[in-house]
Amino acid sequence: LVENTLVIKITMAPKNAKIWNEDLVLACTSRQELDRQQGKRSEVMWSEGSRVLQSVRGDIYQFKSGRIVNLPTQKLSKTVDSLCRKIIEGQERILPDGYVASNVQEQRL
Repeated sequence: LVENTLVIKITMAPKNAKIWNEDLVLACTSRQELDRQQGKRSEVMWSEGSRVLQSVRGDIYQFKSGRIVNLPTQKLSKTVDSLCRKIIEGQERILPDGYVASNVQEQRL
């Protein structure tokens, strides 16, 4: 008799690690809105990226070594994946240039 066993590996973020899920969704959503206002077709790419990032069950974070955990690279377009990595690494702002913050939380970013 063979027993089927499902093993789920859960990685815990280090205590001082920044959790990026909400910020990355905001980054995609703000770029989608900006592109919609400018009439660009890339708004669809940002919308899909936002949807994929919202569906992530675990926390997206980065180890001190630089390894990013739980970023769904295979499901994101190369552009969205690249932006997410740049935001996490501090090379890119969460809100794009030209985007007008619509609430207090966004204004702090």
